[in-house]
Amino acid sequence: MLIGTWNVGQGRASHESLMSWLGSVVSDVGIVVVGLQEVDMGAGFLAMSAAKETVGLEGSSIGHWWLDTIGKALDENTTFDRMGSRQLAGLLISLWVRKSIRTHVGDIDAAAVPCGFDQAIGNKVFDFHNFDCHGLLHRQ
Repeated sequence: MLIGTWNVGQGRASHESLMSWLGSVVSDVGIVVVGLQEVDMGAGFLAMSAAKETVGLEGSSIGHWWLDTIGKALDENTTFDRMGSRQLAGLLISLWVRKSIRTHVGDIDAAAVPCGFDQAIGNKVFDFHNFDCHGLLHRQ
C-alpha cells in the first residue's frame, strides 16, 4: 500500500514528476491513496464548497485534472481502477486499487467532517471508512 500526500500549492504537476513519485512504486503496491492539499484555493470555489457538498456536486476542474493526471501515472483502467475520490474546498483524496485485487475490495464510502470556516465547509478531515479488503490487509 502506498499512501502519499502533496501540498500542490494550486499548481499542476508535470507527467515526469508524477511518474517519479507514483510511477516508480506502482509495480510494488496494490492500493494507492493520494491526498492533495491546496488544489483549488480560489475564493469562488471555497465559497461554493459547502453548497456543492449539500447538492452532491463534487470537485473543481483543477481537481478533475489532478484525478485524470494521477490516473495516467497509474495506468488507470489497465493496471489500476479508481475506487473513489472526494474534493472538499482545497483538499482532494483519491483511492486506487490494482485490477488484480479489485474483486477483494468493496464497501467504499467517503465522509467529511465540517471543521473549516464557521464549521460549514468540510475542508480539514477526510475519511474513507467502511474500506473492506476482505482480509487482504489482515493476513497473519
